[in-house]
Amino acid sequence: MTYSLRRTLAVRFSITIFAALVLIALWAFMGAQHTLRTQLDNGLVSALNLETDVLASGHSLPPHTGPMGFEDFVHEVNRFVVVRDVMGNVLDMNTALAGDLPLDSAGLAAARDGRQRWLTARWGTQWVRTLYAPAPPGSPPAMRVVEVAASLETLEDENRQVLFFLIGTVLLSTVATAFGAVWLASSAVEPVSEIADQARSFKPGVTGQR
Repeated sequence: MTYSLRRTLAVRFSITIFAALVLIALWAFMGAQHTLRTQLDNGLVSALNLETDVLASGHSLPPHTGPMGFEDFVHEVNRFVVVRDVMGNVLDMNTALAGDLPLDSAGLAAARDGRQRWLTARWGTQWVRTLYAPAPPGSPPAMRVVEVAASLETLEDENRQVLFFLIGTVLLSTVATAFGAVWLASSAVEPVSEIADQARSFKPGVTGQR
């Protein structure tokens, strides 16, 4: 009986802690996703500000001299910048890899009207986060729209790493909790076991056993 009670208490306590850890991990993962996405957006805004300063001085975009392979560029730079005319034609870019960036008509229209617009679009086999903005005054002739994009591949890699870490934390914590639950259940049931053992030692018809 006492063994069954210990097992029941340990299992229930472990399940309760596991459920609580899962909920905490999910909340932490959602928070990490939001933080990483915010950092990516802030990086795109910073890149936009740098490039528009160059355009405002009447110069074209400086070409990137780093890695030319797509995967290397994504993991080391991950900032694709193109400048378009009113029709959406590419006039300038920071790397030849950005030449076929997807063009969104709503983003183009918003930038032509002097507004910024955020979009997430499919580009080949991956997704990109894109910011459309109007070209600043003083830009070279015909340049009207600046498009800054970043691949979401690196963000997905970071999300997977965070998820793997949280899953490992939950599993290790659950195992540790299970051992602790067994010890706590044994401590809680020990007085009951002693009373049960004493009760079983009583012999009928014998006085003074209390």
